[in-house]
Amino acid sequence: GEPVLNRLGPPVRQDRGWFSLAWLPFQQEHEQALKDEGWVRAWHGCKFEAMYSIMYHGRLCESRDKSRGDRFFNGAPGVYVHKDGTSHKAENYVRFVPLRGDGVFWAAKWEVRVNRAEAVKAPRQTDQW
Repeated sequence: GEPVLNRLGPPVRQDRGWFSLAWLPFQQEHEQALKDEGWVRAWHGCKFEAMYSIMYHGRLCESRDKSRGDRFFNGAPGVYVHKDGTSHKAENYVRFVPLRGDGVFWAAKWEVRVNRAEAVKAPRQTDQW
């Protein structure tokens, strides 16, 4: 198969020491089509160790099995995200890890598109989607 690194664009420096890498399979025509259908931008923090699986499979998998260590509200399995206004809270779900022993720590936060019409109702008040 093709290396998952080939699915990422070059790093682009962002604020606060972050870098973004474009997900190359997601093209501009996808962006406009989703926007036309009512999809909106959201943010998902994950463990850095999950990056390979997410990129290999090309999707986020829902949390639904507490015996595997998945975290989710009872009766509300899914992929939890934050809207733009609370995007910084997605960083509460990342794990910074040292990869090379050089004092640099890495973490991952996904910019995703979600269809709010298909959202699962959380059993209590939360600012997560």
